[in-house]
Amino acid sequence: MNRRNFIFGAVVLPLAASLPPSLLSAPRDEYDDFLERVRHKVTAIVRREGRGLHKMYIDPPRADGRRYVRTVHIFLDPGPSLLDKLHFQFDEVSGSRLAWEGGCI
Repeated sequence: MNRRNFIFGAVVLPLAASLPPSLLSAPRDEYDDFLERVRHKVTAIVRREGRGLHKMYIDPPRADGRRYVRTVHIFLDPGPSLLDKLHFQFDEVSGSRLAWEGGCI
């Protein structure tokens, strides 16, 4: 029994080493995609405004039809003018809702 496991491991390890790293990494889900989209939008706002990020938080998800939406709040460092906007917010889809259409389970 131990010899069979050893032979199986000796065959599988070189095969796993030849796989591309994208197949060996953890699979991406909807929340990972959500975080990536938020990161891109926050980076674009910070670059556009030319100020540093002071604070950021994300509201809990709320249902919007067949998807979950979260509101992202961004607070930037104060700028040279008192008229500079400090608070930005945007809605981003964070996942889909599974709808059961068959009635009771």
